[in-house]
Amino acid sequence: MGWHQHSYRSRVNYNSYFSLGMLINLLIFPTSGMFYPVEGLPIWLRVVSYINPLTYTVEAFRGIMLRRLTILDLGTNFFFLLLFSVAMILAGVLSYRRRIE
Repeated sequence: MGWHQHSYRSRVNYNSYFSLGMLINLLIFPTSGMFYPVEGLPIWLRVVSYINPLTYTVEAFRGIMLRRLTILDLGTNFFFLLLFSVAMILAGVLSYRRRIE
C-alpha cells in the first residue's frame, strides 16, 4: 500500500513538472528569435525576448554557424548566459534551504 502511494505521488509530481516544462517552452521558444528575428517583434515582446536566456543561446549559435564568429566575439552572449545561470543556481539553493528548514 505504501509503495503504491509513493508511486502515485511520484507520477503526479512528474506530470506536474512535465506540464510546467511544456508551458515554459511554449513561452520561451517564440520569443527567442529561433524562428524569426527578434528585431521583427513588437517592442513589448522584444523586451521579453531580451530577458529570455534562449535568445542569447540562439544568437551565439547563429553567430558561430552563419557568421563564423569566434567564442571571443560572443562575450556579451556568454556573460548574460552566465549571469542567468548563477541567478537560477542561487534561486535553487535558496529554495532548497527553505524546504529543509
